[in-house]
Parts: sequence; C-alpha cells; structure tokens
Amino acid sequence: MCRKRAIEVCARAGAAILLGGIALMVRPAGAAVADESVAVGLGKQLFLDDYVIARMRGVQRVLHTPRKHPDNPIVRADRPWELFVRSPVTVAYDPAQRLFHMWYHAYGPPGGPAEGAHAAYARSHDGVHWEKPALGLFALEGSTDNNLLNAGMRSVVINSDDPNPAHRFLGLSGGSVPMSAAGYYSPDGLHWTKFAESSGDLRHAPRTPPNPNARFLFLSQTWAGRNAWGAGRRGVMRADSENFADWGGYRAIFEAGPDDPPNLEFYSMEPADFRLAHSYHGLYLGFLWPFHTDLEGKRNPVNNVAMSGTIDAELAVSRDTVHWQRVAPGTPFLPLGPQGAFDSGMVFLCSMVERGDRLYFYYDGWDRGHGEISEARPAIGLATLRLDGFVSLEPKAEHGTVTTKPFVLEGGALEVSADAGRGQLLVAVVDAEGTPIRGFAARDCRRITTDALRHRVAWEAADLGRLKGKTVRLRFYLSGGARLYAFQVRAPGPRAG
Repeated sequence: MCRKRAIEVCARAGAAILLGGIALMVRPAGAAVADESVAVGLGKQLFLDDYVIARMRGVQRVLHTPRKHPDNPIVRADRPWELFVRSPVTVAYDPAQRLFHMWYHAYGPPGGPAEGAHAAYARSHDGVHWEKPALGLFALEGSTDNNLLNAGMRSVVINSDDPNPAHRFLGLSGGSVPMSAAGYYSPDGLHWTKFAESSGDLRHAPRTPPNPNARFLFLSQTWAGRNAWGAGRRGVMRADSENFADWGGYRAIFEAGPDDPPNLEFYSMEPADFRLAHSYHGLYLGFLWPFHTDLEGKRNPVNNVAMSGTIDAELAVSRDTVHWQRVAPGTPFLPLGPQGAFDSGMVFLCSMVERGDRLYFYYDGWDRGHGEISEARPAIGLATLRLDGFVSLEPKAEHGTVTTKPFVLEGGALEVSADAGRGQLLVAVVDAEGTPIRGFAARDCRRITTDALRHRVAWEAADLGRLKGKTVRLRFYLSGGARLYAFQVRAPGPRAG
C-alpha cells in the first residue's frame, strides 16, 4: 500500500522512483495525453497513417483500388506521328475553362519524320473523351497541323495562387541529363518558358538538409543499394527548391530493405502535386512504382542492372515530404490488368485530379513487361475512386472501435465520410483521458446506416458546440460491414454541400 501511494505521489510530481533497484520515471498525470495531442482544427482527417489514431480495437485498415474505366485506354495512338503514346502523362482540370488538359508523349514510327518522342497535348470536357487539337506550334513535314508541343512536361498544375497571368500553369520536367529537374511556366498550358537551366544530376547536388517548407518538390529514380548480382538497385530520391533554379535537400526516400523480396526495386514515384503548399488535407501523396524484377530475366550487359519484370503502383504518404511510408506494402493501389490487356505488363500511375465527388487517376499502361518494351504499345488509362476513398477503417469481425488522439475541438459540428449501408456507425465524444462526456456517449448518437461522403453526426440531446475549446477524443463504434473513410470538425451551421 505504501509503495502504491508513493507511485501515485511521484506520478503527480513527475519524479523518479526506485523499484527493485531500477530507476523508473513516472510521468505526471496528463503528460501522456499532452504528448500525443494532435492538431485537427477544421481540416479533414484521413486514415492513411496513424497521425490522428490512438487505438484501434477489432478494426483493420483496408486499401481501396480505383476502378478502371470501361472505355480504357482513353487515349490511344491514332495519329500518323503516334506509333504509341505514353508517360510522362499529366492531367489538370481548369475550372475557369471547365476543361481537362492532358500533356503526354507521342512516339513516332522509326524512320519516319516523327521518329522518337514528342510532347503532345489533348483536352476533354469530361476527363474521359479526349480530342487532339491542331495547335500550330510544331512543324512536322512542313505542316503544323498537329497537337505537338515544343516542351514536354512531367507534371503540370493550374497555378491559381499566382497573380501573374504568365504563371497560370506551372510545369515540372526532367532536365537535360538523368535525375535532373527543370521548372516551366505558361499562360495557357501550350506556350512554355523555362525558369532556369535544369538542375543537373541531383544525385551530385550539395547535400543540404531537406527543407519541408520549400515551395517545390522533385522525385526521381536513384541508385539505392545492390541487387542479387552486386549491381545497382533502383530506389527513389527527393529534392526541393524555392525557385526552380536552386535545388537541394537530396535524400533517398525509398529503397528495398532486408525484409523485402530480393527481386523488389522501386522504379520511381510521382507526387500528387509538386507544390508543398498543396497537400491533400495535410497529406502528401505519392504514386510509387514497385519494380518486380525477374531474377532469371534480362540484365544490362554493361552494368548487370535488372531489366526484366513488371511494374505496378502502390500508394505512399508523408506529412513533410521528407519521411515517407508505403500505405499497404506489397499491395498494389493500381494493379496490372488481366493477361492480354493494354496494361497487363506495367502501369505508371502519374496524375490525380479531384473533380466533384470523385478522384480521377491517369496512368500509362503497357501490354509488355520492362524487358520487352520494344514490342509494347503503351496507351493511357483512367481509374476513378470515391472522394477520400483511399483507405477505410473496418471491423475485423462484427464490432470494432477506433479512438483518436486528443485534440482541441475548434468547431461545433462533426461530419464523417462513411459507408454504413451494410452495418452501423456510432460516434462518442470522450475527454482527453477517455472518460465519456455526458450526452455524447455512443448510446446518445443517432445511428448512421447509409453511405454518404458527408454524414452530419448528431446526438439526441446534446450540442457539440458546447464543447468548443475543450480537449476531446472521438471514439468510433463500427459494426457489420461499416466503413469509415474520414472525419471533419466544422463550424456550426448548415450541412456542407
């Protein structure tokens, strides 16, 4: 009893005590709560990582795969200067014009006037059906009646934050040498000007510390470790810049480790947006390309690098662009198509567009593996997903609970994105120590039993606004086949549209 009393006193004081000759530091009451508190504010909270999650009991995180469009491939080689079309491919939606813009690469037939790679442009009103307008920009056999451009982009964004109309479109491209970056600007997405000469090979750039507050992010392939024959193994690097001219912050962010399959390499990765001021609800998303090499297949005779294998796409996430994690290691976010499909050999997921209540993903699909690219005829595909539908939290069996970390409640309403059509979702509000708050228990919550992106959570006789400014946790009770995708604290008022 005396020992128990001593521990309680020390816990309040934050003192060290001796138990069996071992010094034990006992935290003051509430210290653990303060340590795990997170900022939630009025931003949407997704569950791709554990940032907001304190505990899950009987619940699992499930990755959801975008649905490939039945009209795939949506952009094919159908012009004389197109033997095939492929990445880099990037798409941006322009709300001012109500138009989707696509930049891709067309590869002309060998021996013809359009032999090799040329930057090309297409446009669409719905993101599915595309036209290739005659732009009058690129001379081919004495004619400019084609959709070719004079500069190719790896990634393009509509830069509505910049008041300079000449910078309405920003583009990021590989530079003139491997693993280099170059930034471009354009008033219309067609006429491009380079900000500065390309960075040079970023693997040899000065090793300045990564800057998570920089303006621009560049991701590319690098060498990371050795393969089974002692040759280079592909991995992913990042660099950052304030002005598209000066690059630093080189860091290898993905490389195969001892627990990974011996044939795994990481070919490269594309970010959902290369501007660090434009995260997806606090998350930086990356489309990672695992390369599943064939250990018995082709190798480069010069350096023994693996050349044969398949490539699919995984989802990666970061809170600062410096430290990344694979959301579901080994599980494709965008898998290969069935045998014989245009995307059965490789998929390079390149671009994401948010449009209404759907996410559109554009990718480069190949009908052959990496060792057979000379025989392949790649084309461009589309896959779609419900808004915020990357992962859900679901019961492993009949019931489960998810409890958030404590946060200061800054609004007076709560919305959840959930599909409870085959189950039920209830929400309780508890205090920082996990004690139920009167009126906000699960039994007081009105049941959610339907599928919606913006369910307004309500309690029978309590107004969430009275807890504003207090530190709370949310506890979600999931049963049956209920899926929870996200939650958001909002200012009190009408339900969001």
